[in-house]
Amino acid sequence: LVLFAMLAGASTTYMSLGANAAGTATANAVGLPLGQLSFPATQNASSDANTLDDYEEGTYTPTVTASSGTITTVGTVSGSYTKIGRLVTATANITITTNGTGAGGLRITLPLTGAATNFAGSGYNAGSGVALSVNCAGSDGYATLFTVAGAYPGSDGAIIVMTITYWV
Repeated sequence: LVLFAMLAGASTTYMSLGANAAGTATANAVGLPLGQLSFPATQNASSDANTLDDYEEGTYTPTVTASSGTITTVGTVSGSYTKIGRLVTATANITITTNGTGAGGLRITLPLTGAATNFAGSGYNAGSGVALSVNCAGSDGYATLFTVAGAYPGSDGAIIVMTITYWV
């Protein structure tokens, strides 16, 4: 089955069932010669676990706090995420200008609240060169960062980069 349209006198193939994007017959294949599959802005949820019913990309502005004490000045803050079905991968880049009394763990909000289970990610303090562990206690709505040695990762001038993948 081939779906195509006539535009300005030319035929354009939009989708091929039983063929790959190049048009070669392939069992159980869906070909998208134009290379795009669009999902609606509002998810049309499916009860079938094997149905991909959502895809989303976006940016967000994470909130940054310390689990103890107060960070005096947070500089540049940015984040992005990709959601495919229930799986979210989020990244954040944070600069701590002045740490103040911040201590414990560094908390960075996530773009979407996670499912009620624990998740882990990784990070890096580009200011000090120290690797970071990133943990999310499910539905908390934020990730907590520590150095891999278990210490607080924030400091004056810290440049924090983190990535975490989790379920919603």
